[in-house]
Amino acid sequence: MSKLPPLSLIPAGAGSGKTYRIQTTLAQWVDSGLISPERIAAVTFTEVAAAELRERLRTELVRAERLEEALLLNQAYISTIHGFGRRILTEFAFEAAMSPSPRLLNDDEEGESIRQGLARSKKANAVMSNLGRHGYVYDFNSKKSPETAYRDRILELIAQFRTIGRLQEDPELTPRATSYVQEVYGKTLRAKPLETNLHKAVMAMLGEYPTELSETFGTNASAKKDLFRDFQNLKWAEEKRNLKQDWKLWAGLRKLRISNRSCQLPEDYDDYAKAVIEAAGQLYRHPGPREQAIEHLTSMYGAAQDVLSHYGEEKRNAGLIDFTDMVAMANQLLRENPAVLSDLSERIDCLVIDEFQDTNPLQFSLLWTLREAGIPTFIVGDLKQAIMGFQHADARLMAKLLEQHPEESKPLSANWRTQKSLMKFINVAGRNMFGDDYTKLTPRASGGYQEPLEVVEFQKRGNKAGRAQTMCRRLKALIEDETQFVRDRFSGEKRVLRGGDIAILGPTRDYLSVYATALRELGIRCRIAEDGWYDSRIIEIIRHAMEYVADTSDRHASLYMATTELGDLTLKQGLEQLMADGKIGSSVITALDRVAVRASDRTIGDNLSEIIRSLDLYGTISAWPDADQARANLLRLESEAHDFINMNRTTLASGGYYGTG
Repeated sequence: MSKLPPLSLIPAGAGSGKTYRIQTTLAQWVDSGLISPERIAAVTFTEVAAAELRERLRTELVRAERLEEALLLNQAYISTIHGFGRRILTEFAFEAAMSPSPRLLNDDEEGESIRQGLARSKKANAVMSNLGRHGYVYDFNSKKSPETAYRDRILELIAQFRTIGRLQEDPELTPRATSYVQEVYGKTLRAKPLETNLHKAVMAMLGEYPTELSETFGTNASAKKDLFRDFQNLKWAEEKRNLKQDWKLWAGLRKLRISNRSCQLPEDYDDYAKAVIEAAGQLYRHPGPREQAIEHLTSMYGAAQDVLSHYGEEKRNAGLIDFTDMVAMANQLLRENPAVLSDLSERIDCLVIDEFQDTNPLQFSLLWTLREAGIPTFIVGDLKQAIMGFQHADARLMAKLLEQHPEESKPLSANWRTQKSLMKFINVAGRNMFGDDYTKLTPRASGGYQEPLEVVEFQKRGNKAGRAQTMCRRLKALIEDETQFVRDRFSGEKRVLRGGDIAILGPTRDYLSVYATALRELGIRCRIAEDGWYDSRIIEIIRHAMEYVADTSDRHASLYMATTELGDLTLKQGLEQLMADGKIGSSVITALDRVAVRASDRTIGDNLSEIIRSLDLYGTISAWPDADQARANLLRLESEAHDFINMNRTTLASGGYYGTG
């Protein structure tokens, strides 16, 4: 009997048939007796992908009349990486010295524990006592305070530590990081001569030009702004003590404006400015920035390790785990207990890893431990689809594997989604974007009935509404044209183009809202993602209804409900009633009053159900243009309320929720 290859690397682009390759390869191995279906370990990125892979593999086995093997698939290790780690911990709970069914922390509990650990740590004080000196200022875009920005930075560092497996305090970590910072900065000079030299240059310039020149020499807005800024920096540098730690000031002095085509300054002004620029340019030789960077690093690393220590202790005492623990603890168990690794290796015939480009170092460590134990490993991924860097995935792991094992790499070069004429354009674009790293794809999809590419070029930017109206009129013409056909994605049959076959992509939701408005004005129904489920129209309405039921004296909630689609008053009428009687008379308010009578005796879930029933919300929204989406949002709210009622009390308390009313 032939053996499985120890390692298979399948670089596979979008539409190249990677899932089909996985399912047919595994089915072939089962059919050949090389593996048993219940001994397959397949790690995917999402639960949906895991379910799809299991179902497609089952279908393949049923098609081959391997019914018994198809049933055994239910026992296979086909799951997300976190689910795989949790199953290892469950099956070897005794060896891991933990409960076989540990409770999973929710986000509120995790956040609360981490915040408590950060509050207890004293190692962040060095930076917290002078956040501005370390570059933390109020952010007017995100509305974050300096304290919040610094805390978020530490939390991000903690997440990175956990992603690379730094769960225990490492006494060598900070010294190594400090050594790296010193190496990056290189040799420095004595601080005092550098500061004195810059201060002399500044004072010489201010002695000759004691007033700012923006009104005299600011020939345009940019010049005025620069000259005003430069003078402010020079005046701030007049105080020599400000040069001892304000590195932003040094950087500003390095960028003093001098004469150019749009702004002619006095010749000696340029000479003085160049002397200041040259002196400020020695900032990289000043020991201050390096010392400050080391102080910042030491503070953050120390605080992060304190938090991790506190967080780990809290979890152990309560018998809890989080998603990272599922992978980290399983990895630790296999690496520190050879008997467990050997036992698990006996239970697994092959390991399949999908979307490998989105694996982070900790996940890689767990999976590669199994590979090193001798389990044949089948890896599928695409470096060009690496999109999970914000979750600390590292595509360099896959790039390095491909570099080290070129003989095991067998790229998929077909495309089963895109018709031939469009694939030609994509191949040209791909070659221009990625050069020799791009694998040319051969189209294998059935021919389409639409032109694959139509470009509408607008000469001027701006006027989003005008562009949207033009594009939407074109879409309407296509929909109304009975000679426009598509291939149905479910049946594969030829049929007339419908609105549901069209997707509009754009950079922002505001941009897409203009298109949604234009389509609706033309009588074309469309769906658009809301800013957030919680902010969707139906949820906004029912939030106000629940506020009124909880407190019938809430005049804002009553006014809102009476003037919505469900009410029968205009805003003017509602305000007049409130001013005259202090309350509102409306059919929707009457219905909510009946619900409110016994609201205190019901749970939040029961009150929600009563409100939906009394206002006939499902019937009302059935006539809305986005009825399906509104119904889905309302169903989700009911599900959220049900989960809330059945949630662990400790979990609720961590989020600040007490009781069920």
